[in-house]
Amino acid sequence: MVAISEKSRDKPAPWRRSFPLFVWPTAGLWSKHLLQYIGYLRFLVWHMLGYEPDFNDSGAETMSVHRLLRLALAALALGLLAACAGMNGDQRAQLEISQDPRGVAIASRDSNLFQPGSATLQPESAPFFDRVSQLLRDRPERKALIDSVSDNTGSAEYNQELQEVRALSIMKALITRGVDRSRLAYVTGSSASPAPGAMTPVEPAVPQSKIIILGASTADMNVNTLERFFDGISNFGKSLFK
Repeated sequence: MVAISEKSRDKPAPWRRSFPLFVWPTAGLWSKHLLQYIGYLRFLVWHMLGYEPDFNDSGAETMSVHRLLRLALAALALGLLAACAGMNGDQRAQLEISQDPRGVAIASRDSNLFQPGSATLQPESAPFFDRVSQLLRDRPERKALIDSVSDNTGSAEYNQELQEVRALSIMKALITRGVDRSRLAYVTGSSASPAPGAMTPVEPAVPQSKIIILGASTADMNVNTLERFFDGISNFGKSLFK
């Protein structure tokens, strides 16, 4: 509680005064009234959170439990958002995860791995491979199948070759990040699983090449749960300032 005088109770709240919002901190600084400046910041934060103070009969400012809880949750959300913002690229990499008959299929949600007609990985795909390789290193008992696709243009022979070279590029990216070569195989197209290292006829391309962790499930990996947690925190923080 903060006690205030009867005189100050008659004054309108700072956010109700006529000068623009952006003037409050500036006015406090130029007048060199530090306490006034802090007060402006305080009311500015309250205004952003939709909180307006009320007063009891003795002139003391009171805050309901509901409002206090809202402020506490807002502070928690801001802290979590700051922690998320401080993550490095591989932690923020967005994974498109789905359950495949062969295991957990992982594709990049942020960007395409390849330029059209190219088998060279794009530089922005590095965080995706950092994260996938970490998932594989954490599960040394699991093998992975690289399901490569082409642009579905040109001759069948061209697509077959492009798919194979792209699969080898993906495999190399994982190997250079510490995944053992013996755990990796590849298949072109999105057909059923063949023998490790075998090739299949070209089929219509799927949107993205995928890395499939064989025999795994999304429930076991808890990756979707982690993604939903951070998405929920982000959405909650944004909703507080609508």
